[in-house]
Amino acid sequence: MTDITSDLLSLRLQRLYRDIQSAGGRALESFWAEIEQHGSPIIEPGANGDSLVTFLWKDDGLARQVAVIQDWGADGIREHHMTCLPGSDVWYVTRRMRDNTRTTYQLSPNPSDNRDQPAPYQPDPLNPRTFTAFFSETGNDILFSLLELPGAPALPWRQTHSIPAGRIELHQPFDDRRLWVYLPAAQTTSPLPLLVVFDGVPYKDRLHLPEMLDYLIAERKIPPVAALLIDNRDRSELLCRSEFADHMANKVIPWLRNTYTITDDPHETVVIGSSYGGLGAAFLAFKHPQIFGAVLSQTGWFRWHPEDDPEHHWLARQMAEHARVQVMFWLQVGNLEVALMLDGGPSQLAANEYMRDTLRAKRYQVSYQEYSGGHDLSSLESPLAGALTDILNRA
Repeated sequence: MTDITSDLLSLRLQRLYRDIQSAGGRALESFWAEIEQHGSPIIEPGANGDSLVTFLWKDDGLARQVAVIQDWGADGIREHHMTCLPGSDVWYVTRRMRDNTRTTYQLSPNPSDNRDQPAPYQPDPLNPRTFTAFFSETGNDILFSLLELPGAPALPWRQTHSIPAGRIELHQPFDDRRLWVYLPAAQTTSPLPLLVVFDGVPYKDRLHLPEMLDYLIAERKIPPVAALLIDNRDRSELLCRSEFADHMANKVIPWLRNTYTITDDPHETVVIGSSYGGLGAAFLAFKHPQIFGAVLSQTGWFRWHPEDDPEHHWLARQMAEHARVQVMFWLQVGNLEVALMLDGGPSQLAANEYMRDTLRAKRYQVSYQEYSGGHDLSSLESPLAGALTDILNRA
């Protein structure tokens, strides 16, 4: 059998391959017992502060190939396919990642050789840690496997229960759209700065935004702030729809200011969203800068274009062609978002870089961050807290 150890990035798989040569099946039994005890993936130190992450699948005799979703890009994902270790039942692929990565993934064992038609994805059966990637109010949650590397940032608001908690009030003043209003525990007579947050359910329940705000306020990392969490059950309204932006500016915000003591200073009014929501947040502020003076876009879907315009980067092109408005931008995108897209267009990372460069060329104030993760909610929580601290404490 040819020695392939020099081609294996994982030292643990190198050792397994050598052990198979001398001990055969006993080496495999010992290896799988170790994985069952410690879980998958295998995480090993890499160079320059990175980690080597080896995803695994135990061959059941049915899979002809196994894919892992790790590079996120939604509808254009190209999977990373595993290799079967010769003489074993171990499928593997090793990725190099920053040591502070937090993200999710799924696996797809396929009984066919057609790499373009993967079998349904599923959580990693060797990884006991899961993350509810898509929360369904009807009970059909979608679970992914959670990957947290040793340097992943702490999420202290998840463990803190002794700090004063703000309150959340539900309103439905416009048809059946739900609006949640977060108010801080601290009493104040001054108008509160405002966060306007698209995709209110995920930010409220999956990104723990209310608890995060409680913690940041109690720790004096940010001033007391109010938040309006918008229910976007039809997320297509976030795709640069003027009627939705006008509804927000002309109906929702006036209602909010009439109901609560909220700032009317655009400099203190921040609109936030992720993916489609990040695109929608930037469009809303661009269209109504007299109300929304700051944007936090988390992995904004800036590669979008209307059906009647085949060129990508539609919103960036509009901003390049029109006069600069008084809006500040905080752009965040995952360093793993480099997937090639089926439509041949830019990756998520490239699209956000393009937006950054376009805004800077127009002399907008832009903060840009590539966090260690992908296009998934688990990657966004810590970057969200960091950005809020920066935005709400700017001079």
